[in-house]
Amino acid sequence: MFTTSRFFLAIALAVFFSLVVHAQPQFQLSFAQNTLQAAYLNPAAIPEKKIIISLPNVYNHLQISGPSFGDLVTTNANGDKVLDVNAVLPNLEETNQLRNNLSIETLGLSFGAGPLRVHLHHAVKFGAFVKYPKTLPQLLWEGNAQFVGQTIDLGNDFEINGYHEFGLGVGFNIKNVTLAGRVKLLSGIGDASTDRNDISLFTSDDVYQLTLNSDYRVNSSAYLNYDGFGNTSADFNFGNVTFDKAFSKNTGTAFDFGAQVEIGKLKVGASILDIGQITWSEEVKNYTSNGTFSYDGLDLSGAVTGDSVDFSGALDTLEQIFEFEETQLDYTTKLPTKYYLTGSYELTETWRVGATFYAENYRGETTSGFSLGAQASFLKWLTVGANYSLYGDAYANIGIMTGLKFGPVQFLAMTDNVIALLSPNNANFGNARAGLNLVF
Repeated sequence: MFTTSRFFLAIALAVFFSLVVHAQPQFQLSFAQNTLQAAYLNPAAIPEKKIIISLPNVYNHLQISGPSFGDLVTTNANGDKVLDVNAVLPNLEETNQLRNNLSIETLGLSFGAGPLRVHLHHAVKFGAFVKYPKTLPQLLWEGNAQFVGQTIDLGNDFEINGYHEFGLGVGFNIKNVTLAGRVKLLSGIGDASTDRNDISLFTSDDVYQLTLNSDYRVNSSAYLNYDGFGNTSADFNFGNVTFDKAFSKNTGTAFDFGAQVEIGKLKVGASILDIGQITWSEEVKNYTSNGTFSYDGLDLSGAVTGDSVDFSGALDTLEQIFEFEETQLDYTTKLPTKYYLTGSYELTETWRVGATFYAENYRGETTSGFSLGAQASFLKWLTVGANYSLYGDAYANIGIMTGLKFGPVQFLAMTDNVIALLSPNNANFGNARAGLNLVF
């Protein structure tokens, strides 16, 4: 349980530190021919094997705009990693994002005969998205004296949640064309997210008079409790896999659709994933601040950092300024909808090259990326691959993969940015996947 007396830190900035810091392309996986995991990106890409059992697979994606992890922390005299505030602020962009996705695929099964293929799976998924202006951490750490005579944006947008996913996919092959669809039943574990995020603050040069305009609402299911600025708690449990909410009252449905065409040595695929949403009904609380609020004579740096002599009084003042109203109304969150367009060509029996285009729609924004890759099967039991990807503001992304097969056991490991694994302190983007299959 994480407890803090700073509401904004609990719901916006502390998310980053609790996750060690969601777009989530899996470019290298799109090149992984004849693996069941490739069907997660295109339900029509189910391998033509009699039976495939997917044992636990883990995938994690991390992306940070602005400072890298190495910019954020320093080592103190005791050898502990601590936040370096002086290094953070100069490296922030005007608008910053933190994204992290973790998928734990516990079990999968693929089987079929003739033109029909069936794919069943279960996964536990966690996602975190935080978007905030530079002025928010500046205000929290340095106070509002620097903004006298200015109106600054404090609006932050975030979504942190976890859910169970039960999927049933069916594919049908007609000559050289495969069409497939998948329905996924979703059971929410917990959520904390905003659906209105407009906040601005004006500091007058007349005795620090503050004017706050807000149209801001935080929704929570199990993850967040607010009882005044002096008693705010957040319990995200990011990555903690439990099955007590495998069938909760937080329910949802999502759909995937895909197609794949083979023309000689050329294979082309297209898919749209995660068309759906979750309705949150368990332990729901909504915290809303709406209106214009004023207060005279407060430097917010003391209220937030605790440097003020009358710390509790400052907290009371902040609570009066924001005037959060609590309700208990069900709400929904949409999944990030993803699009893949892939193409690959078999140069020889050993070598295959390909390209992948990716796009995602999430919380009113569209992101995209592109990747070129190659794979080689030098031995029956060994497959290796490499790719180069452009994604967002990240241009130096070199990915690698390894596939090993001994008897029915198939092992996979891959990443879209091996540099991030070798030098994580200087990275802003990285992902990795590893897991096992039994192929019969």
